[in-house]
Amino acid sequence: MGYARGNGFRLISFIYTDEGGDPYWHWQGDANPQRPMWEIDNRTIPVPQDEWFLTEFYWHWSKGNDGRALWRINGQVVGTTTAPQPAITARLTLSCSRKSMEMPTQNTNG
Repeated sequence: MGYARGNGFRLISFIYTDEGGDPYWHWQGDANPQRPMWEIDNRTIPVPQDEWFLTEFYWHWSKGNDGRALWRINGQVVGTTTAPQPAITARLTLSCSRKSMEMPTQNTNG
């Protein structure tokens, strides 16, 4: 069962760069990467550079019209859709590179 066997659904987010080298957000939902069910490009919300940023995702899985997906960066909506979000499994997998998970040292002793 699952996406790799052709009976799943995934939400995937990217930071792409355009021909001029400017970064922008891309988000898609698909059951087949060659034919996304929906895609959202956002060139309005700036991609933070050399700083931490908060990313938030909200999903309501449904094969009906009440399905919803929402992505925010630092509280700003990068993309939202009310298209069906047909999930076969409830498993959520997040992938990050090791570098993206490195945290700066923080002094919590006040």
